[in-house]
Amino acid sequence: MELKARKFQVNPESPFEGDLLERRQEIENLTLLLRNMNTPMVLAVNGRWGSGKSTFVDMWSKYLELEGFPVLNFNAWTTDFSEDPLVAFLGEMNTGLDSYLTASGVRNEAWERCKKIGGVIARRSLPTVVRLVTAGVLDGNEIGREEAMGLLGGTASEAVEAYESTKSAIDEFKKHLSDTLEVATKDTPLVIFVDELDRCRPTYAIELLERIKHLFDQPGIVFVLSLDKEQLCHSIGAVYGEIDAAGYLRRFIDLEYTLPNPSPETYIGQLISSLGLGFFFEQKNKNSLFKYEKDHFKGTFLWLCGEYGFTLRDIEQYLSRISLALHSTPANKFTFSSLVVFLIVLRQKNPVLYSGLVKEGHTLGDSIDYIHSIAPKKRDAKFYMAVVEGYLIASKSRDELDRDYDVQYKEIIENDNESVENHEYAQTVFEVIRQHRGHGHIVPLNEILKRVELTSQFSFPQREEES
Repeated sequence: MELKARKFQVNPESPFEGDLLERRQEIENLTLLLRNMNTPMVLAVNGRWGSGKSTFVDMWSKYLELEGFPVLNFNAWTTDFSEDPLVAFLGEMNTGLDSYLTASGVRNEAWERCKKIGGVIARRSLPTVVRLVTAGVLDGNEIGREEAMGLLGGTASEAVEAYESTKSAIDEFKKHLSDTLEVATKDTPLVIFVDELDRCRPTYAIELLERIKHLFDQPGIVFVLSLDKEQLCHSIGAVYGEIDAAGYLRRFIDLEYTLPNPSPETYIGQLISSLGLGFFFEQKNKNSLFKYEKDHFKGTFLWLCGEYGFTLRDIEQYLSRISLALHSTPANKFTFSSLVVFLIVLRQKNPVLYSGLVKEGHTLGDSIDYIHSIAPKKRDAKFYMAVVEGYLIASKSRDELDRDYDVQYKEIIENDNESVENHEYAQTVFEVIRQHRGHGHIVPLNEILKRVELTSQFSFPQREEES
């Protein structure tokens, strides 16, 4: 059993192997765009948390490498411990593009100059007092503000000289960077992927964007920023207050691509396997009572995903919790897995109604009414809704029920005035009740609720790599 789904590992030799979210066509089209676009360019790949952005850019970067593009992957969030993003960025370039940047003596010499000048620019971007304290010129514990200003000299002419010196350093940095990339990017640009930007410290994220704009905005370079635009706008607002954050962000981005919402069905199938649920259902299939349990489980979860608009992250979080509940039951017991799915979602989406289920002596009427209130339009989804209702009734003994549901649904089945849809629904509920009620291998509702409550004591913190 896996506690949570592992990060999808992209095969460098075959990036689209296991492409469950069907991203291949998008990536091939975007790659063609890169070949035909004039550089420099900053492209933002926008998607909400849990939309699969990191997997998308990982696939794309591996595909570009196979296509002969020089590529650098820069995870902004894992480097925001750095005082200045330029230092971290140059360090990642130096490591990740070593063979590329040192392929010739001329290129290597130009790159060495870039690093040295970049270090100077980074130091000059820090407050002067901080730089002096860090360098050991001043002891921050022993010197007061006025003394520090006296030693530093705050004249306007010095400020102008510092500005001119920094501007000159920036111009020199860009020249040497151009010399480094001139030959190497003749056929294909250097593509730099920046991931997890929206998870950084707000000041670090903004400073990184400013560095990209002012130092790396030149021919031969394409930046691909993987971000949640809404979240990044919140970061900008945290630093600059009430401004047009989206408008401010447009200063740094030339083109924005929003990831389309993927179909959840194949993603759910992949998670069922990676969480060990596939094996769980295989073991149960040895008993004829469990023959359709996996199909019912998956269909029920897909129905609820559609009703509540679950993101990929929501799907993973719910399935991880559901997996815990199912794996905490004996292998030879029928767990009503579809019902477990419904109850765990219900606990989150309608906690008041769910709390009534947990109370002693609760009747099922309100819960069944709630199931009907979220009735789907699709015929197959209504089937899974009927399965859940049947399981809910079958999981309680007759003397625990507030009415005789067997009789109620049998009357609907035998009533010729009922619609075909009502007949089918009633028939499904009735058959589920008949097959499972009183069976010695079923887990009763009160035991299922205990397992659902058990899973509520666990939390699944956000993973660092996959967004």
